[in-house]
Amino acid sequence: MSPPPALLREFSLQLAAAVGVAGIAVAGGADDWLLNSLAIGLIAFLLARRFRSPLWWQAIHLAFAPFLYLALAWQKAAAVSPLWFLAAFLLTWLVFRSAATGRIPLYLSNEHTARQLAALLPENAALLDAGAGIGSLLSPLASLRPDLALQGVENAPLPWLIGKIRFLRHGSSRFNWRWGNFWTHSFAPYAAVYCFLSPAPMARLWEKACREMQPGSLFISKAFPVPDAAGEILAGDNAVDTLYLYRIPTISAALG
Repeated sequence: MSPPPALLREFSLQLAAAVGVAGIAVAGGADDWLLNSLAIGLIAFLLARRFRSPLWWQAIHLAFAPFLYLALAWQKAAAVSPLWFLAAFLLTWLVFRSAATGRIPLYLSNEHTARQLAALLPENAALLDAGAGIGSLLSPLASLRPDLALQGVENAPLPWLIGKIRFLRHGSSRFNWRWGNFWTHSFAPYAAVYCFLSPAPMARLWEKACREMQPGSLFISKAFPVPDAAGEILAGDNAVDTLYLYRIPTISAALG
């Protein structure tokens, strides 16, 4: 899967700032790379503000070059093997792959949410957890509601592996744990689709749900509402535990 345009834009802003400052530094003979890294961070930050990047991306742009400089300086002073940096990068990718490719961090649901869904879902319903993480929702839900047909889809390698190990203990054909991308996974077979993602994909995900799910089916988002969509709110103890419930409209209602 190719990186989304928004991610390519952010990389381009950081690259433009780095190339610009490095070119000026080389031409002027400036070899104070601490100051150069601070300049790269500042210029990338200003570019991100100019192009209205999300606030968290602005913070990344501001800190990335100075943090890289300090990490390399520490590595040199402490004689740390570069392999540790490679290992840290690989671990980060294994856990947070979806954050880089889809602006979807790894958020973990909890047993409180599992109990909410256990009370909400009808008997023998089929539920998909889109971006299922380590199975922190489906594993307790499987114990609470053994009648449900549960499926989790996750594409970050390490969370998927942890979830797969957790699901082995259930040993039932009604529980399925898949490696994959939920964008290419059909929502049609499910009476309910649950997600705990981020604000970034919600509008597009709601369009997918309306296009593929049966009218009257339930789309459930934890913590992040669908923009401009009418639904119910199932309050939790705090904002993070709030569930937003949306019934899939008929085609005429969706168009009108």
